[in-house]
Amino acid sequence: MSWMRASVRLLRACRSSDWFCSRSAMETSPASFSQTVLTAGNEVNNALHNYQTLTDKQSLYDSQAETALQRAARATKLKMQYGSTTYLEVLTAQNSLLQAQFTQIANRMQTLQAVVTLYRALGGGSEYEEL
Repeated sequence: MSWMRASVRLLRACRSSDWFCSRSAMETSPASFSQTVLTAGNEVNNALHNYQTLTDKQSLYDSQAETALQRAARATKLKMQYGSTTYLEVLTAQNSLLQAQFTQIANRMQTLQAVVTLYRALGGGSEYEEL
């Protein structure tokens, strides 16, 4: 993120001084300016890809895994009521469901962190001094 701060300083210099001075500052180091822009683009691309991957993972998990485990826990509990299984099997099924719910919470947290990373990659989240 240090490259972003350097870019912000460069843009502040462009705003604060006259146009010719700031233009010459960008012309003296076009390679570093181009590298900064490429790095920023890569960070945004990586953040978008990470967010999309986590969102797909979460929707797949929400639609399949937890629903199947809920049905299995309910079925095991019904079997115990009618005497064809033990309470240990009910507890095991409920424990599996609980672990799946913890995994779902962790996935949601990762998705929220990906949104924050994307927001920062796009230039948000930092406070800049007003000139």
